[in-house]
Amino acid sequence: MPAAPDRLLLWGSAVLSRATQEPEVVLRALRRAGPLAAVADRLAPRLSDGSAGAPALAAARAAWHAGRWEEAVALAPAASRLRRRLAAELAAARWRPDTTPASPASGGGRRVLHVVTNSLPHTRSGYTQRTQAVLRVQRAQADVEVAAATPLGYPATVGRLPGPALDVVDGIPYHRLLPRTLPFDAEARLRRWLDALERLARDTGADLLHAHSHWPNALAALHVGRRLGLPVVYEVRGVLEETWAQRTGPGARDSDRYALFRAQEEFAVQHADAALTIGAGMRDDLAARTGRGDIRLVPNAVDDDLLARGADEAARRADRDATRRALGIGPDDYVVGSVSSLVDYEGFDVLLAAAARLAGSGTAVTVLLVGAGDDAPRLARLGRELPAGARLVLPGRVPKEQVPAHLAALDVFVVPRTDTPVCRLVTPLKPAEAMAAGLPLVLSDLPALREFADDGVEGLVVAPEDPAALADALARLTDPATRRRLGAHARERVGRDRTWTANAAVYRQVYEEVWAHGVRR
Repeated sequence: MPAAPDRLLLWGSAVLSRATQEPEVVLRALRRAGPLAAVADRLAPRLSDGSAGAPALAAARAAWHAGRWEEAVALAPAASRLRRRLAAELAAARWRPDTTPASPASGGGRRVLHVVTNSLPHTRSGYTQRTQAVLRVQRAQADVEVAAATPLGYPATVGRLPGPALDVVDGIPYHRLLPRTLPFDAEARLRRWLDALERLARDTGADLLHAHSHWPNALAALHVGRRLGLPVVYEVRGVLEETWAQRTGPGARDSDRYALFRAQEEFAVQHADAALTIGAGMRDDLAARTGRGDIRLVPNAVDDDLLARGADEAARRADRDATRRALGIGPDDYVVGSVSSLVDYEGFDVLLAAAARLAGSGTAVTVLLVGAGDDAPRLARLGRELPAGARLVLPGRVPKEQVPAHLAALDVFVVPRTDTPVCRLVTPLKPAEAMAAGLPLVLSDLPALREFADDGVEGLVVAPEDPAALADALARLTDPATRRRLGAHARERVGRDRTWTANAAVYRQVYEEVWAHGVRR
């Protein structure tokens, strides 16, 4: 574990290395942090652009944020530190590994090193929960050893003070690649990351590298795998360029950043020894873009114990009553909602509009949204504007172990996602957990969501961004018998199609195939 001053230096350099567009803001924040002022003073000379070309600097930063990366580099003054940093960022994003395979490693073991973007306990999200679930079920296979590696400098790169070089979370080892400082030059950071990952793969005796979104993890794994003669599996869990474009707004999909991210994703899928993804829509999209017809499906899933808990009516009733009391919700109130990140594309404003319609027609309803995110303040404001008979409860993010109890407080689980490319392609995790809890679903009619339920069987499917249609569906589910019938079908379907135990068998089959066939040539 780094000494305290080194940990602070790594944290400071990690924060500043992400401050390409607004270094002055970060420097001011560090100087206000008392003990970190010395870190800011030490690092400031490496970030300052001086006073030359201020309008050009602002224009370059704006172009960079908009995804017009080549234009941003050209706009930055030729002698500025900003141009050097942006040029290095662009070069690092364009980098591709040499895919010429080395001689196959002698191996013979069954050690899998997963390469991931972030992890528990420092980042809590559907991504990190999935990682933990995947590694946990793989560890249960007696002859497979698993570990994970996070990127260079993590968790300092997300603002957390780094701790030991090895975190063990519920028995799963996560290796932290912790240099003393992070280079500000993106190409230097990339080289340092590749070297550190290669050393770790050698030191742990890895026999296979399993990279998970996003594509830089896959390219790093391909570089190391080809150098060491190890097979590489790549699992695509999201559509990074679409998520970014959704946040950025009009014009983002015409940018060179968007095109570059798509091209790099396709390269990674094409060159991996096996490719996996989490939804049929993503699989079909990637197959069409890459010409690869052997992409395997490992959907978002649930633990067997969550299914058992969902089948225990007495336990569900106890969780329901206790959670509702704690949240100030009546035992007989009609409660609809979700456990989710509160971001605009989830469409929870549409749910609130539907709740207002229900209340206006005489049906009292409580909307319970468990989670946090950028859209929370707007949703809170909309909640305050609801008419009599409708209310919004926002408890914030809760620990993972409390999620089943909060699901039990719901009568209906709603996924009102908007009709955007990212929502059409990417399947979320939480609907599967809601199904395991025996909850009926109400889903927007989008391909990625239709994978969970058939209309009228496990839930109801409605047109996206249509408050009237959503209100009509929720009105139909005020009948407890209908909710019980659909909820029972939902629990049966997720138990049949979406468990981590079933996914473990797919992973094992894929691993055996690549171990048998070796590195692609």
